[in-house]
Amino acid sequence: MLNISHNQLNKKVSLKRYRSFNKSYNSKYNDLFSRFLGLFAILVLLILFLPWTQNVSGNGFVTTLTPDQRPQTIQSPIPGKLEKWFVKEGDYVTKGDTILFISEIKNEYQDPRLVERTNEQRDAKSRSVVSYKEKIKALEDQVNALSNERQLKLSQAENKLKQAQFRVKSDSIDYEAAQTNLAIAQRQFERTTALQ
Repeated sequence: MLNISHNQLNKKVSLKRYRSFNKSYNSKYNDLFSRFLGLFAILVLLILFLPWTQNVSGNGFVTTLTPDQRPQTIQSPIPGKLEKWFVKEGDYVTKGDTILFISEIKNEYQDPRLVERTNEQRDAKSRSVVSYKEKIKALEDQVNALSNERQLKLSQAENKLKQAQFRVKSDSIDYEAAQTNLAIAQRQFERTTALQ
C-alpha cells in the first residue's frame, strides 16, 4: 500500500484471509528478491573497482623510425617492394637525390626498352604541342579574317542604307516635281478649255 492516507486500512482489516493477497504478498519471495538486489548491488560495486582498459581514438600519422628494417610492399597494378632507403628521418634532401630503391616482384614487368619508349612518348608530346600551337595560330588567323569580313559587311550595309536614303530623297524630289507638273498641266487644261 502507498500509505498516503492517515486512515490505514491494513490495521483495521486483515487481508491475510484472502487467497489472492496470500499469493501476491509472500514475504518469502520478498526476502529472496531483496537478497538478490543486495547481491547484485555488491557485485556492481566490485566490478566498478576492477582494473579495466579504455580505448582512445586520436588523429595523427604513423612513422617508422628505421623503415629499412621492415619489409614494405607497394600496392599498385604492378606490385613492388621497397628494397633500400637512402635517407633517414631528419636528413636534408635536394632535388634529384635518390630517396629509396623500388624493385619489382616479377621480372616479367621490367621493360628493357623503357628509356627508348619514354623518349618516344616525350617526342610525340613535343610534336603534339607544336601542332596545337599551329592550330592556335590558324584559329587566330580565322578570327582576324572573320573580324575583317564583319567590318566589310558592316560598311557595305551602311553604304546600302545611305543609297536607300538618297533614293528616298530623289524619289520625293521626283514626286514633288510630278505634283508641280500636274498642277501646271491642270491649269493649262483649264485655260485651254476656257478659251474654246
